[in-house]
Amino acid sequence: MAISIAQAQAALGNGVAKFGQQRDAVGVSLAETDAAIVHAAAKFVQDAVDNLNKKDRTSSGSLEKSIVPVVKEWSNGINIIEIYVNDYYKFVDAGVQGLKMGRSTKGYKFRTPYGSKKMVDNLEREIIDGRGKIRNTKVAVSDREKKRKGIPDSPSRAAAKQWAFFIKRKGLEPSNFWTDALRELERDIATGVASALRIDVFENVAIK
Repeated sequence: MAISIAQAQAALGNGVAKFGQQRDAVGVSLAETDAAIVHAAAKFVQDAVDNLNKKDRTSSGSLEKSIVPVVKEWSNGINIIEIYVNDYYKFVDAGVQGLKMGRSTKGYKFRTPYGSKKMVDNLEREIIDGRGKIRNTKVAVSDREKKRKGIPDSPSRAAAKQWAFFIKRKGLEPSNFWTDALRELERDIATGVASALRIDVFENVAIK
């Protein structure tokens, strides 16, 4: 699911107007700078989501849906924009080394061959929705699972556990979806926001 800059700005809601009304400590209007910052934040969200889609890391869609810009009051009437995202974004971004192969740019590693309940739940949801691809991989069964002999898993649950085992073994390759979006944000700040700040400075000097 792609997202436009306009949609990201809409996610900020009334906060955009609130952000645009702020002034610095000496009462100088920063209307152009505020607008440029809002645009840069919205574009960052768009870039991050687009990167996930381009690299086929959208999965169940929960990660991309969690990337939301929010205007928050910081102090003394100054507002800031924070980007909310599910905390596992860092693993998708940097990758996770598997038990047998794979790599991570930040040193993240899988330590057990079995997927957590949350991981299996997410994978099962993908399978039920028709997005999951099941591989013919034999999966070792933990002692805890053996104790549940009388409670067989549904086909989708068994397939999700199989898939989780495969992921844990192979690992997750780095996607750099967040890192690349941050680099683009740095360029936007260096150009668009810097230019807007110059306009505000000249306008305030002219007014005085």
